[in-house]
Formats: sequence, structure tokens, C-alpha cells
Amino acid sequence: MAEIVIRVSESAQRIAGICLGGIVLVSAFLGLWSPGVFLPKYQLRVYAPDASGLRVKTQVRLDGVPVGSVSAINVAGESSSPERRIEVGLRIDKRFQRAIRSDWTATVMIDGLLGEPYLNIQRGFNGSVVASGGEIRFVPTHELRIKDFPAAVEKMANCIQTAKDASGSKDQTVSDTPAKTKS
Repeated sequence: MAEIVIRVSESAQRIAGICLGGIVLVSAFLGLWSPGVFLPKYQLRVYAPDASGLRVKTQVRLDGVPVGSVSAINVAGESSSPERRIEVGLRIDKRFQRAIRSDWTATVMIDGLLGEPYLNIQRGFNGSVVASGGEIRFVPTHELRIKDFPAAVEKMANCIQTAKDASGSKDQTVSDTPAKTKS
């Protein structure tokens, strides 16, 4: 049997290599563009009592919308109170700078029941725009433990009873007043 030999010219090989290289570069560029690597950022700070659950590159959200990430976690140099022991640096997308105000607060939240922690910035009602390098106030979350459950159920029962008592007294005052009749 005769062998068939297919020869590809060098120019066709170069064109195929250039096309393949272009596809790889465009894919890499789009892969970096989608998470916002090329978007301008600015820095903010949060002081917290501890850094439990936070790591560098932890997501930062503004009322649940991703706006940046944690860039650094350091021990605060001269903390004036035990509530400000850890300094957390944030890298926020520049397009959200005018939205973040001085009366807003930051809290560590968990995404779902067993999800990853993230830093959530919660909106306030007014305040001035926080400049680059500015600070957002940290509000720690209260962890609910199993031993706290009976007290929480008791508080809910008290609230329900108070609401029933209040609605019962309104019904009595309405029924106790005599109705006016036309004469």
C-alpha cells in the first residue's frame, strides 16, 4: 500500500498558531475582566474586636451586592478600646464610592447556614461620602447558642402575650362605649 503524506505549508502553520494564540489571549482577558480585576478600586478601613471568619480576599457586599474584597487584616497599632483591636483593609470598586456613607455599618455575615463568611456593609439613612482611606463603623453580630434558645422563646411568648393584651383592651374599649342612637 502506498502511504499518503499531507504537507501543511509553514505559512498555514503560522496563521493557525496566531489564531490559537489570539483566542487564548482574548479568553484570558475576558476571564480577568469579568471579576473586575481592571476596574479602579479605593481603600476603606474597618476596626473590629476580632477577625473571626475573615480572611484576605473575603468578599465585601453592600446590602448583599458584591462591591469588593478584604485586602488586609492587621493588629491595630494604637487601639483606644478593645472593640478596635483588628484593622481590616477593604478594596472597594470605585464606582460604589459615592454610595458608601459615613453612618453606614459593617458586619460579618455568613452566606447561608454553612456558607462562607463575608463582610456586609449595611446602609444608613444619611451621612457624608466616605473618602478613600476612611473608616466604616463595625457592629459585631450576636451569636445565638443553644443555651440561649429558651430565653428567646420566652421573649417571643411575652411579646405575643403583650400584643394579645393590647388588642384585647382595644376591643373592650370599643365595645364598652355606648352607641349613639338617633331620636
